[in-house]
Amino acid sequence: AAEGLWRSTDAGAQWQKRHPYHIGPVAVGFDSADNLLAGLIGDNDLQTNIAASTDAGLTWGAAGGGSSGEAVSPILIDPQASEIAYVITQGTRGVGTLYRTLGGMWEAIPNAPIGLPPSGGPGLGLAMNGGTRALYVARADGVLYVSENAFALNVADVTWTPVHAFTGGTLAIPLAAGAGPNGSALYVTLYDWSTTHGRTLRSYDGGQTWQPLDIPAANITPPRRLPPSLPTPSQR
Repeated sequence: AAEGLWRSTDAGAQWQKRHPYHIGPVAVGFDSADNLLAGLIGDNDLQTNIAASTDAGLTWGAAGGGSSGEAVSPILIDPQASEIAYVITQGTRGVGTLYRTLGGMWEAIPNAPIGLPPSGGPGLGLAMNGGTRALYVARADGVLYVSENAFALNVADVTWTPVHAFTGGTLAIPLAAGAGPNGSALYVTLYDWSTTHGRTLRSYDGGQTWQPLDIPAANITPPRRLPPSLPTPSQR
């Protein structure tokens, strides 16, 4: 958020500020909730776009190097190999790039079907089936793709297969993937560029057929803000 990184330990009822960095997407480690990866927005003293924390966001360091651009997707950590993570960034020329780290430097997956995301819309989606490690991305023209080997040691060996082509001037945003009654269960949001509205769809057969989901409007009580827990000058 523009106001920094905030954390809740009571299901969102109360929030405490952890750090003043302008933070984008955040991923929480499977091995420890204190281990975080985050996309940083704008200039920062770390001179990096992806940062890591091992103390629940009080202090940060650069999470390797090799990536550029602003993170425009969720950061996904492989649940079967916590040193592997993925993120899509968008550079100054607008091109989207899928990056992967095996625990050190970030490297671009050169044949990832992303393209040139249109400006002015929502961020891009990225979803992983934790059981099969299948990684889902969507091209800017609405075609959903899957890679069954995005974790391949050599990024040149990563392959992609089209899953479904959504039409009608929509951007497909992969949300989640997992086991379903008839194969892979997939969830996407379709963002309509003409109306600037979105709708969420679900597939229970690996993307062959889709059904819209009726999601009720949220009735949210404004959260309570706790005093900030910020790093001391020696911790920054």
